[in-house]
Amino acid sequence: MRPKYRRYSKEVRESIRHFLVEIEFATRLEIAEYVKNDEELPQIVRDRALDCVWAVLKAPCFLRSPLVHRVKGNEVMIWRVNYGYEEFRP
Repeated sequence: MRPKYRRYSKEVRESIRHFLVEIEFATRLEIAEYVKNDEELPQIVRDRALDCVWAVLKAPCFLRSPLVHRVKGNEVMIWRVNYGYEEFRP
């Protein structure tokens, strides 16, 4: 069964898209922090912000690429909006 916070996937995607348009790119944790603080999203989504971001932040809506340098020996992915993608709206 689908978790309740996944009902708001479309709203979370729009919120993330708005955030990334302003700053161009961000890491997954920065995006989760933004979702957690977005007052327009329901409380259940803000409480489970990292889970929502893990579920929603995927291609083709968003594109990822590795950061040029490693942070503490780990590769860091940055995410940005795929402007060529239009979400299907029935």
